[in-house]
Amino acid sequence: MTKAYRWRIAAVVALGLFMAILDNTIVSVTLPQMQKAFHTDFETITWVASAYFLAQAAVIPIVGYLSDRIGSK
Repeated sequence: MTKAYRWRIAAVVALGLFMAILDNTIVSVTLPQMQKAFHTDFETITWVASAYFLAQAAVIPIVGYLSDRIGSK
């Protein structure tokens, strides 16, 4: 593996991590606007964030399993 290829891998991983953090931030920041749009209380709308984070947590092991079975390339 060349040094340039390693840097590409690191850049792709960093970009993926940045996007995941950005998605989490977007969900958290938009909760008050969603609360107003759906005319609901804050306790109810926080289920949106909980469901989003739960879905993320459920997908991570599945992707890891598929990566092991199929291969990462």
